[in-house]
Amino acid sequence: MVGTAGTEEDLRRHPGLHRRRLAEYEATRERDFPPGKEAPADRLQHLVLRTGIDLETFWTGWLTHALAEFEGLAAEDGADRGVGPPP
Repeated sequence: MVGTAGTEEDLRRHPGLHRRRLAEYEATRERDFPPGKEAPADRLQHLVLRTGIDLETFWTGWLTHALAEFEGLAAEDGADRGVGPPP
């Protein structure tokens, strides 16, 4: 089994980084790839940018889910010890 010590703290640092990068990529798409920009080189550059957008979207979603799991585990652990709201 993999230990979890420090994992939650580490994960909490990352959502903001990925949200900022995603916002930068989306701003680049809006600025550099308006509708109708269809030259082959533009399409390939946009494809690469789209990959970055997709990856950052994945990471922000995954991190949100992972942190919710940690919160659920903490709530369950607290309930097991008689701490926190009743189940």
